[in-house]
Amino acid sequence: MDFSKVSASVVLEAVGQAFFSLGVAGGLMMAYGAYMPKDVSIPKSSLVIGGADTCVALLAGFMIFPLVFAFGLDPAEGPGLIYVSLPHAFQAMPAGGFVGAIFFALLAFAALTTVIAALEPVTAYGEDRFSLSRPVICVLAGILLFIIGLATVFSFNIWSHIKPLATIALFANHTIFDLLDYSVTNLLMPLGGVCIAVFVGWRIKPDILQAEFGESGGRAFWLWLQLIRYLAPAAILAVFWVNLT
Repeated sequence: MDFSKVSASVVLEAVGQAFFSLGVAGGLMMAYGAYMPKDVSIPKSSLVIGGADTCVALLAGFMIFPLVFAFGLDPAEGPGLIYVSLPHAFQAMPAGGFVGAIFFALLAFAALTTVIAALEPVTAYGEDRFSLSRPVICVLAGILLFIIGLATVFSFNIWSHIKPLATIALFANHTIFDLLDYSVTNLLMPLGGVCIAVFVGWRIKPDILQAEFGESGGRAFWLWLQLIRYLAPAAILAVFWVNLT
């Protein structure tokens, strides 16, 4: 293994992917946590969720990249790897039509469950702030997200030539989709994670946090609190700063 390839930008991309897949900075986990029963252990649930997410990511990598290298595809294709490169791999392999259909069906299911999770913070906020019913909020938010999502879809075809920030060297070849992906994954989510860590570590009273830990308090709680207060924000901001400079 060549660890010299692991640069600050690689670490930042990994952090952004972690925030994206876990939904930490998007408010998803906070919304889920609000509905957790009192008898469920938050530390144990966190370990299970983080471990499961890591295992699934590794399994996906072990499945997809051997196909990419076996059929001579470009591993740096990015999001287009799923919709452009992989169909060629499925077409060339035995029973590729069946395997491809299963793969994209599971991908659609994963996307649907992610959208449902992403809508929950918006729905909860709309109920509390505007006293609207859940069906109304879901319909309005769904229509708005669908319209915005069309811009990302068109970035792969009829709008692929549109580069909104072409005058900036860093974003010269970025389509609308690329700009949204970069800004959300590498900027907004890490900063959102820092804000959540600061809020939880410094604004919420420690006795309230320890009560949520239940029987898992004590030294484990003290260590977790130090990580939330100091290490998590400092690590994210350090990598974030190195990448920008």
